[in-house]
Amino acid sequence: MSEAFRGLKNHRSVVFPTVVTIFLCSVLLCASLFALRGGNRLMSLQGSFYTVEAFLNDAVNSEQREQIAHELQTEKWLDTVEYVSEEEAFAVFAEHFSSKMISMVGENPLPASFKMHIAERYQTPQVLEEWIHILEHTGYYDAVQAPLAFAKKLSVWQFRMFFWPCVCIVFLLLTLALIIGNAVRLSLYSRRILVENMKYTGASRLFIEFPFVLEGVLQGLVASVSASLVVTFVANSIGEKFSLAEVALSGGSLPIIVTTVAVTVLAGFVSLRAVRAFLDLDRGADS
Repeated sequence: MSEAFRGLKNHRSVVFPTVVTIFLCSVLLCASLFALRGGNRLMSLQGSFYTVEAFLNDAVNSEQREQIAHELQTEKWLDTVEYVSEEEAFAVFAEHFSSKMISMVGENPLPASFKMHIAERYQTPQVLEEWIHILEHTGYYDAVQAPLAFAKKLSVWQFRMFFWPCVCIVFLLLTLALIIGNAVRLSLYSRRILVENMKYTGASRLFIEFPFVLEGVLQGLVASVSASLVVTFVANSIGEKFSLAEVALSGGSLPIIVTTVAVTVLAGFVSLRAVRAFLDLDRGADS
């Protein structure tokens, strides 16, 4: 352990750029994991975007309203249908606005409406757009609203939200493996005489490997923890300004843990492989 810390100190001109590079790669890795997790959370909320609100016009009487409700409940495209009366709509309005605003409104201006949720197997932007078009042309509704634009964007970006973060994660892990491996090899070659002396005095392979593996683990741990803290701070700052981003990025402990563990374990594994390859090569040269 003393040799590991001595190596980090004596070779700081090599160690510092390596740690900085690992830090930058870890930042991108953690950000990619946040993006992947955020995309997964958005997809889990996708069903809520396929809710249509249709506001009845004043000409619709109670008999027609019951007939409309029956037709909607037997529609195969719909999973649930909820009737919202004028009083219920005004009660929801009162929950979200101040008493001053309510007094300015006066009488209840809100119409009755039907809130419809499209069945899961029909949740596509095409079905949502067609259903809105059908409702608008029935003549029963003053307005029909649904987050159609957002549903279309989410459908277009669905593949990209998973493909590109996964590509970045694989690429960054390979890059980290090369960076850490090269740093350990440089450290080994600079201490070649020390390694040979340890071998000649009868030191075991574990005794020789341990300082170099510990150096790699420490570099990976420091860089990954620092990167995770930076990305967490940025993610929280973005979440405070954008509500949708807050939903996607909230509870980001998993990407932080995965980044720290993955980079640290990868650093230890690559360091071990590099040391063993060097010792095997050096033993072959001696023979």
